[in-house]
Amino acid sequence: MSDETRPPRALATGVASGLVLMAVFSLWWASDTFTGWPTPVAAVVMVVSAAAAVLFVVQAVRLLVAGRRMSTVLSASDQARKPNGALFGAVFGAEGLLIGVAVGVLGANGLDRFIVPTIAVIVGLHFYPMARVFHRSIDTWIATWTTLVGLAGVVAVLADGSAWPLAWS
Repeated sequence: MSDETRPPRALATGVASGLVLMAVFSLWWASDTFTGWPTPVAAVVMVVSAAAAVLFVVQAVRLLVAGRRMSTVLSASDQARKPNGALFGAVFGAEGLLIGVAVGVLGANGLDRFIVPTIAVIVGLHFYPMARVFHRSIDTWIATWTTLVGLAGVVAVLADGSAWPLAWS
């Protein structure tokens, strides 16, 4: 197989990095189920998430190993679809900054119960520009779903402030 017909190594590396991030954040979000769900149910969610995280990491390692045999040369079509690193960094940085500001403002005003659903909204919104960065329509669906779940959490806390543990879960 010539270098022109092999997938580029950068693609494998990028997908592998995304899988590792998915593993970490899947575990982090799943851990919130212990906030408001019965421990046996939360434990099941955590075990399923841990299994998914292991699969994500295994696939990432497989991609990195396979990537050693992939071309370092980008075809013209690969070059045209190459993610914009500066835009990725700006979106990721803005997401982190917004989360930090939101946590600070909510915490300083005694609105801690809104922190997790607000973070979910911010994370959801960050996927909209990521769809453009990575040229993937699935990010638009992920953005919509995550934003709606976060907004549902905000509404649930607004409706009954004492229900925040369940909303976080």
